Amino acid sequence: FYLVFILAKRLSTKPFVKRIYEDLSNTSSQLRVRTAFALMVLFAFLSQSIGVELILGAFVAGMLFSLFFKSTSAESAAKFDAIGFGFLIPVFFIMVGAKLDLGDIVRNPGLIWTALILLGVAFLIKLVPMLPLSIFFGVRNASAGGMLLAGQLSLTIAFAEVAVSEKLLDPSMRVSAIIIAIGTCLLAPLF
Repeated sequence: FYLVFILAKRLSTKPFVKRIYEDLSNTSSQLRVRTAFALMVLFAFLSQSIGVELILGAFVAGMLFSLFFKSTSAESAAKFDAIGFGFLIPVFFIMVGAKLDLGDIVRNPGLIWTALILLGVAFLIKLVPMLPLSIFFGVRNASAGGMLLAGQLSLTIAFAEVAVSEKLLDPSMRVSAIIIAIGTCLLAPLF
């Protein structure tokens, strides 16, 4: 990681490299986006090779990318948001849905009770800290803020997927996590 950083840092100070990136970043080649993806793949491969999480490699790639392209970070962020939210995150949720075994609910009805209890806890955890804020914003507004913060679809499902893949969570609990995630996202705006 360090060697790639040093090499890229040296290259990024060269005027001809800067000019190439300036010229090709907003054309059909989208050089900055391709560089970010190349860094992500390289660092994910390096992470896998040394036995650490792939996500760590992707995170380091993002850090390096932001170090090299600070002046265009807002423009690049908009492009990455479009790729992430428009393509990659939906693919992730499709894969989660495809792996979901609803038969787990039939085989283990206790999962529903576990999900309902954890759903209540998810709302409670967000509401309790809002109580002191009711002094400043009123009970209705503070409670509304707490409820809206309770809906966390992607975080809960991503956590469950990582926990199951690392064998920290029983695969049958994936159903409970998905029920919690969907329940908080459906109920929070209504409450």
